Amino acid sequence: MRDTWIGRFRRLLDGIDGEILGDPRFAVAMAEHALRLTPTAPGRVSCEATWRALAVYGSALRAAERFSEARAALFTSWATLHSGSRVAVEDEADLCGRLAFFFRDVREAEAAKAMTERKVQLATDSRTRAQALVDQCLILWEAGEADWASLRSLSSEALGTLDPTLDFPFYRTALQTVLVATAEDPAADLAGLPGLLERFEDLEGGADQRGARSANRDWVTGIVLRRLGDIHRSRLSLERARETYLGLGSLIDAATVTMDLAILALESRDPDRVVELAGEMFPLFGAVRYQREAWASLALFCRAALEGRLTAEAARRYKASFSRQASREDR
Repeated sequence: MRDTWIGRFRRLLDGIDGEILGDPRFAVAMAEHALRLTPTAPGRVSCEATWRALAVYGSALRAAERFSEARAALFTSWATLHSGSRVAVEDEADLCGRLAFFFRDVREAEAAKAMTERKVQLATDSRTRAQALVDQCLILWEAGEADWASLRSLSSEALGTLDPTLDFPFYRTALQTVLVATAEDPAADLAGLPGLLERFEDLEGGADQRGARSANRDWVTGIVLRRLGDIHRSRLSLERARETYLGLGSLIDAATVTMDLAILALESRDPDRVVELAGEMFPLFGAVRYQREAWASLALFCRAALEGRLTAEAARRYKASFSRQASREDR
């Protein structure tokens, strides 16, 4: 990027964008500083500086869960972007992506889906299309409005284009989605699954052994190994994921993994372990006591398990409902 005023300003915003996931409060403060710089922009780039700064500010506010302010910033950014005589396709696509995740977080599923669909439509090359498809997968997955086959198709297309070095976050998400969608779909072809799992484990090998990323790695590995019939290694991976989530206080994730352990026990015909796992779920109820629909799914799961009438198919339905409702209500 040329060393112009707008070039330097965009590098500043890129740096703030990079802080949003790790430290959203710091990102908000930095974005506020960037907004104070916009009046100094040369006239011809004043509009661009303003909409870009507002977009990053809105994303930071969203991550900090200041949703009313985030809505105002993102909507003003959209209006500012479209106030010019010409809107660059890549600029609208960027803002569509930011709005999609804002709408996801405030539980406006239809608006979130519309924004990701628009971002896919606006893609001007295979790489940006692949990134847009990954965003679309995330929105559809969390909304519970796509079957495993659809998610596998979208994420496989993205995975075939993305570079693991240049597009690491998108590549990692696409690979994980392909793995989970294949493992959870009883009709899926498993021929390439072991190779994909090996690629995923290589990619995640450097994760902190006691952090959320390592727990996620162990969970993905566990459900894939379960699908491949490796019961022992699957159990070890899932138990390790649950232990890490409990240690981190991530009780929603711990409950989800416990359900996966119960599915494994049901498939390996170990009813006593299913009852044990249901009993171990009760301390987790407090984590979702304010999340009524998620709590109901958890309660029904445990009741069926303790009464000896839980099947693997029913357990999957309860887990899907619990995960979807917990992720929605946790925002």
